Amino acid sequence: MSFAKCLARLSFIVGFVFLIGGPGIAQNAVPMLISSQGELRSPTTGEAVPDDDYDMTFFLYDVQFGGTPLWE
Repeated sequence: MSFAKCLARLSFIVGFVFLIGGPGIAQNAVPMLISSQGELRSPTTGEAVPDDDYDMTFFLYDVQFGGTPLWE
């Protein structure tokens, strides 16, 4: 087999592996969960709220104050 044919076949195999496995590898590299730990306080009194189940929504912004939410 000629060098050109070997190179073409190798390029095809590498390209195929990248197309099939590449997106999965990149997706697995970034965790889809964010861990958070803190203390929940009342916005009016500043006192710690009692233990219970609370619904919370987190936002990530492109700047420290104001800006555009990038993730919810």
